[in-house]
Amino acid sequence: MKKVLLFVLVMASLMLCGKSYRDQTVTLVNEDIGRSLIDPEKYETVGTVIDSAFAPFDDPVFFEKTLKICKMSVGELDDSLIAEIQEHGQELIDMMGSEYRFVGFKVTQNYCLRDDKTEIASEKKIYIMDKDMANIFVEYDPNSLDYIMVQTMYKMWIDETMRIQN
Repeated sequence: MKKVLLFVLVMASLMLCGKSYRDQTVTLVNEDIGRSLIDPEKYETVGTVIDSAFAPFDDPVFFEKTLKICKMSVGELDDSLIAEIQEHGQELIDMMGSEYRFVGFKVTQNYCLRDDKTEIASEKKIYIMDKDMANIFVEYDPNSLDYIMVQTMYKMWIDETMRIQN
């Protein structure tokens, strides 16, 4: 009986700790979004999804290096640009490694903004947070051209990897 009671107490405390991490995360994200708004009173959270973040694809450094390659001009492709692309590409390959590595948490925040006419605009932000869910590493706008380019590049790499393996 004592073991069962101890088990129940441990599980209850774990559930309470998990809830406080989620609450802490939602508060941190809401504060970050609120700082960027002209009128934070018109902000309303619709939903928050918290998931694990893994390197390489959720690593902000990997994202920035991929973005740099995406932005290189291919209009005037010369030997020096090809060499630079190959150099950055090799850095990404080295960063990818052979296994995924836990880097923290990926938080997707869906929210609405209301204007004076009660019209609603739906928005979304994606955050990469540390392992303790206490600090935000980076914030992404999933509708930005930069984010779309990088995610497209990731998808191409994954598709190509799957094709080669099959």
